[in-house]
Amino acid sequence: MTRLLLALVLVLLVAAVAWAARRARRDSAKPRDVEGLPPLERDLLGAAERTWVVFTTEFCASCRPTAERLRTRHPEDHVMTLDVGDRPDLARRYGIRRAPTVMLVAADGTVLDLPARDGDPVTAPAAQTRT
Repeated sequence: MTRLLLALVLVLLVAAVAWAARRARRDSAKPRDVEGLPPLERDLLGAAERTWVVFTTEFCASCRPTAERLRTRHPEDHVMTLDVGDRPDLARRYGIRRAPTVMLVAADGTVLDLPARDGDPVTAPAAQTRT
């Protein structure tokens, strides 16, 4: 009887963790409203009309390929990587919780888009259009 009860508790615990992980993934995938987000410092931006900021971490395996795909698809734009370990203040300011997260910024620092964090940020709607 004790084993059965322990197995039931374990199954319920696994189900609760899976449900919480799915909900967190779904919530973080919602597109961000960029209205009211503070501008990015100009000294971080390139000279191009638009800058793609790829928020990375030290051990992110998909961050470098994401930046390379952006450089290939948008040669007229500046693409920069920003390690959130070096700039946790920016990660907090823009609500970055995963890597890679891509943010599109205008030359004056205005945040143009912060696409949903799941899926391919290179093929997100902002990556397809010029503003």
